Amino acid sequence: VGEEVASCRMLSEEYEPRFDVGFAHVSTILTKPKESYMTQPPLSQFNGNPAFNKKGEVVGVVLADDGSAESAALSMLTGQIAIQPANRYTRMIENPPTKVEKGWLGIRMEPLTQDLSEIWKIDGPGGIIVTSTVKGSPAETHGLRAEDVIVAIDGEPLPVRTYPDLDWFRQKVRDLKPGDHLAIKIVRGASSFGAEPVETKTIDLELGVSPPSETEAESLTLPEVGMKIRALTLDVLFARRLPETMGGVVADYVENAGPADIGELKEDDIILSISGNEVTDLESAAALFADFRKEKPKELIFHVLRGNSRLFLKVEPNWE
Repeated sequence: VGEEVASCRMLSEEYEPRFDVGFAHVSTILTKPKESYMTQPPLSQFNGNPAFNKKGEVVGVVLADDGSAESAALSMLTGQIAIQPANRYTRMIENPPTKVEKGWLGIRMEPLTQDLSEIWKIDGPGGIIVTSTVKGSPAETHGLRAEDVIVAIDGEPLPVRTYPDLDWFRQKVRDLKPGDHLAIKIVRGASSFGAEPVETKTIDLELGVSPPSETEAESLTLPEVGMKIRALTLDVLFARRLPETMGGVVADYVENAGPADIGELKEDDIILSISGNEVTDLESAAALFADFRKEKPKELIFHVLRGNSRLFLKVEPNWE
């Protein structure tokens, strides 16, 4: 604790300087559910990049857990983006994988706390409350519902009482591939306080393909405004408690003293429209800028979502 660490990233060639470095100090060492190092300030903008000690040695990777969609969502929600130890990835480095498709369930979830398990009269070491299912996901297709409580997987009880404990379940899903099956034991109706019968059932569920996460999202550089944007992914929507069908793109990088920075856009702003034109995804943003390059408007009005606030920001592009 207290050791200085650094991370770095190489920006697109449109930016100068291209080499970006961030510094922080280790504030907390977590040992459960897996070892990781929290920093102050968090190295959020270096997600997916290596972390170094003062000797220049690689000590880990800056990640929202391990970069999976579900894990990144929780980490962003709780502020737990951290340095994951380098030794966790030794095997992967020695034997680089080809493209890996991860198993995916498609739920939003909360831990079954001790208090709730007593109130709902659910026995066992813990569980997972399904708060919602993603439309079209394996969870929805196979009949999981909001407020179902998952108490066991393949006959193994879930030791989940806190948010960090949810990693046990994520790891179970990540270790499987699309098409693999899980026997999910649920308790249904416990939260209704007698309004509906309580039943226990087991659902045989086939996992789907995990959608791209924030770290895997495609991006687009907009040099005229000094900004790079990326696709709005499901994990980001989950983390910010936004509708899963919401459109937009995310400000991934804002160049210091560039037009976007002067116009007060911030990294992680969600861009909803530009000069009255709706931005639904990365492709629509690219098409808009193709038109703007022809028209060369003096200013662009960005409608963005920042936290819970919607802002309209004026940016004066450099079309030269």
